[in-house]
Amino acid sequence: MLNHKARSPSAENPELTWNDEIRSKIQNSVKLIKHEIVDVQSKILDFQWVVRVPEDFKCLYEHGGQFSADFIQIGGVNLNLFVKNPSWVLRNPRKFASQLIETILHDFEKSANNDDKSDYQLKIMLSALIGLFENQPHLTEMMASQGYAQKVCGDLLNDDIRKIGCEMEILNLLQQIFKNEFERVFDI
Repeated sequence: MLNHKARSPSAENPELTWNDEIRSKIQNSVKLIKHEIVDVQSKILDFQWVVRVPEDFKCLYEHGGQFSADFIQIGGVNLNLFVKNPSWVLRNPRKFASQLIETILHDFEKSANNDDKSDYQLKIMLSALIGLFENQPHLTEMMASQGYAQKVCGDLLNDDIRKIGCEMEILNLLQQIFKNEFERVFDI
């Protein structure tokens, strides 16, 4: 049974965004499919319909989808909403952290190789990762164990990365990682 928030006209948390734009897109897609079925069934009475999504339909929730500055989603989490409230309890924080780190590292390479350096999304991703580590310090262990800390440190020294303008976010990320690890090791 759905709770009242799921049925409300606008419900948002980092793992669910249900607003007028998304609702309209889904409603329009369902209407198109419905009209297609009715048209075909009125002509062919024994028509067996096979579920088929329209070719131009794009899911706003696909992994890694970055469809607009207001909607950056990685691992099923809307980063803009998560940055506003990083203490939000996520269903799978380890998977989210891993996908977020991989996307950040991929975007480092992509941004370093392009003349068009839009650092807004990268800053949002780094802010989300910092907030995640501040609120769930146990996740910083994966940075070292999977070799991410070394890669981030190496990227900080890269001249192309410094042109993007995310040095402060990277330093804040490293500070959070080392702070959490220091507290864990020395049981502070």
